[in-house]
Amino acid sequence: MFLKKKNHFHFVGICGIGMSGIATVLKKMGYQVSGSDISSNYISKKLSEIGVKIFFNHKKSNIKNSDVVVISSAIPKNNIEIVTANSLKIPVILRAKLLSELMNSKQFNITVAGTHGKTTTTSMIIDIFLKNKLDPTFINGGVLKTINKSCHYGFGKHFIAEADESDASFLYLKPNLSVVTNIGSDHIMTYKNSIRKMKFSFLKFLNNLSDPGTVILCLDDYIARSILKKINKKVLTYGFNDNSNFRITKYKQNKEIISFIITKKNKNIIKCKIKYPGRHNALNATAAIITSLEIGLSKNDILKSLKKFSGVKRRFEIFKRISFENKENITIIDDYGHHPKEIGCTISTVMKWKKRIVLIFQPHRYTRIKCFYEDFIKVLEKVDVLFIMDIYPAWENPLDGINSLSLFNSIYKRKKMKKVFLVNEKNMKKILSYVLRENDLILIQGAGNVSEVVRNIFGI
Repeated sequence: MFLKKKNHFHFVGICGIGMSGIATVLKKMGYQVSGSDISSNYISKKLSEIGVKIFFNHKKSNIKNSDVVVISSAIPKNNIEIVTANSLKIPVILRAKLLSELMNSKQFNITVAGTHGKTTTTSMIIDIFLKNKLDPTFINGGVLKTINKSCHYGFGKHFIAEADESDASFLYLKPNLSVVTNIGSDHIMTYKNSIRKMKFSFLKFLNNLSDPGTVILCLDDYIARSILKKINKKVLTYGFNDNSNFRITKYKQNKEIISFIITKKNKNIIKCKIKYPGRHNALNATAAIITSLEIGLSKNDILKSLKKFSGVKRRFEIFKRISFENKENITIIDDYGHHPKEIGCTISTVMKWKKRIVLIFQPHRYTRIKCFYEDFIKVLEKVDVLFIMDIYPAWENPLDGINSLSLFNSIYKRKKMKKVFLVNEKNMKKILSYVLRENDLILIQGAGNVSEVVRNIFGI
């Protein structure tokens, strides 16, 4: 509706990766695009390069001449641009509604849903499609390293995107095929702290798929498994679980490389080897393989593509042989994971490398820390050295008793770790100088600005 009748789209909060992806695709399609945000970053620079006008403030005048104002659920309703748009009767629509309309402009739509693993799985699917010259349109939650892009307007028939359950906005989407990596409680407050309501939303999303309607679901996840019989579409299951249609067997890890065999009806059908470690990435790769098989790609073409998969920025991104103040051969892994389950997967993966692990952790959102407080403590105390930064609020207001100091004290009192430090941007370098040894492995975890802070210290 909006794509046919409107020409100028204005995005409030345009510098987020999801909003910027839609803005980029619209611009490439020939629409006029503008946006506003509070500060510049690498995303704003890329948008400016393609001719998107960006205002680094929020003012009434920013929406002048706009036909549609696009927002995400993170934008407060009292934002001056939204208030002005409403008073001028300029349509204000959610990002997901516009994404749904964009997807409908293509012949075959693919989404990846789930609490964890969406971005990596989506990236693997995109990478396979690109390498097989299918030229899909895509909007991803991370930057593919091979092409240095998170989004693209292609001329092929496929549209690939993440389906976001965090605000239940995936209910606006009606893809032809969707992967479900898992169903967790990270955004349970969206569903009034009810697992039942969250499961119902996933079911509603899946049962509303457009024809032919195929669900690719991870059977290892117990919540995803619990909704299996209520899905009224074609379902293909995958995982290490013995009952999976596509079962992962003979999994092995040798540092950065994993290998495994996918069986179907007890017959080996695919032998896979990729340079992206962890059991969770075997699951992500398997979901991408099944998706690619479903749209008609051959096993050989899929495996050739996956073998060359170079990863996603800030998703287990590895930097080797780093020197720091006369300490050599330091390995740095930068990872976006900010939920205890995600952090636990990364720690379990690197423990096999037999290195001393120095974790630099930036908690993300007060509500998440409150909800998973004990889970965070259990996973964080598994490393050798722990740095805890201040909580990155991401629009949230502070909660009484929930802060980095309380997390620090809780871990310190348990006495399972000898080296726990409360750090900030100013003192981190000095403490690193004191703590680091040669051959250490530094693990960066968090969805805030921790990556930028640590990368600046090490010049990477």
